[in-house]
Amino acid sequence: MIMAEAPHILLVPHRFLPARGGVQTVFACAARALGARGVTATVLTTTGTSTGSLGWPGQAMLTPGDATVEGVHVVRLALRYPGRLHRTIRRAARRLLPESSAWPLRVKEMGPDIPDLASTVERLAPDLVVGAGIPFRHVFELRRITARLRIPYALLPCHHAAEPGVLDTRFGRDLVRSADALLALTQMEATTIASWGVAPERITVLPLGGDFADEPAVDAAAPAAAVLPRGPYALVLGRISPQKNVPLALLAFARVAGEFPDLKLVLAGGSTPWSKKELPGLVRTTCGAAADRVVVIPDFAPEAKRRLIEGAVALVHPSHEESFGIVFLEAWSCGRPVIGIRAGVIPEIVHDGETGLLVPRDDDAALAAALSRLAREPGTAQAMGLRGRERLRATRGWDGAAEVLCSLAGSPSE
Repeated sequence: MIMAEAPHILLVPHRFLPARGGVQTVFACAARALGARGVTATVLTTTGTSTGSLGWPGQAMLTPGDATVEGVHVVRLALRYPGRLHRTIRRAARRLLPESSAWPLRVKEMGPDIPDLASTVERLAPDLVVGAGIPFRHVFELRRITARLRIPYALLPCHHAAEPGVLDTRFGRDLVRSADALLALTQMEATTIASWGVAPERITVLPLGGDFADEPAVDAAAPAAAVLPRGPYALVLGRISPQKNVPLALLAFARVAGEFPDLKLVLAGGSTPWSKKELPGLVRTTCGAAADRVVVIPDFAPEAKRRLIEGAVALVHPSHEESFGIVFLEAWSCGRPVIGIRAGVIPEIVHDGETGLLVPRDDDAALAAALSRLAREPGTAQAMGLRGRERLRATRGWDGAAEVLCSLAGSPSE
């Protein structure tokens, strides 16, 4: 393959903006950083808007075709779902087969066909393809497509150590071992990948930055400020679901609500069926008289996120099943402290007592104590947030990520 001076890098997630999540943030920020270097970056994705839309028909879909979304060139491909009989046979086979043998069928169940995937990759002719979104089937299809076209294939596994899945099976690890390069989000993930038989020199820890690290402060009079609650609040930012351990945040807030009568708990992020049906009742039973101080802000506009973070006493991230937790970096880029769980990769990211506070998993009393401390000690909270910002700037952030991707594409780093 003959490569031009400026490579073309194709980033392929299972869904993309306006759908939001860690992978979407990583690819959007990396694409913009690549563009700033004069490198062509394209996001190739599906019309799906949620994980659910990649599992079964009948979900909301975006329009296929080319678009520019938040400064990123995006190509969306339509999905094709198998017929009802086909799905029924596949599900029955999954139930009858051993777990390890059923994973190829499970992957097909988790991802409908993308008929134009191969032809689009061939038409775009990239110098590097980066896939993310395991266990969805496009990451497996891309291995076959790139091998046939002789295009380097880098895989972003996003391994959730506390959440068993396809990467814990032989089928998934065969995919990892077959990739030309592996991009880990933490050193812990890199070590785990190496333990699966991948040579360390094929693994790179991808530098990450905060979403707004180099942006100017937002005008407080901007329309985005309209979503902000009045008074002090703790912020939980991310998909509003039990998988993100939102119930733990509610239990901790119930403990501190009496000590801080003006404090609110803000749950901001993508809405889910759970947040619409189960959350209101859980708030009432958990928080009692303080239930009206729990503010839910679902599916807010992207320009509101920075204002939400900047106005928070602290960002509370109660999940212990993260492959990274990019919200920590977003909080630090706004100079705000964080509270995380001492589990998995999080202690590698958050330095306890320096850039935030760590508490044991599923310990609402400890989480409440950490929140109480930061609410009582604004000077301590500010110092932690500023140390986080300085640490973030020292990593080179998204420019470092762009440099890694350029090197994998065979381009000079500058």
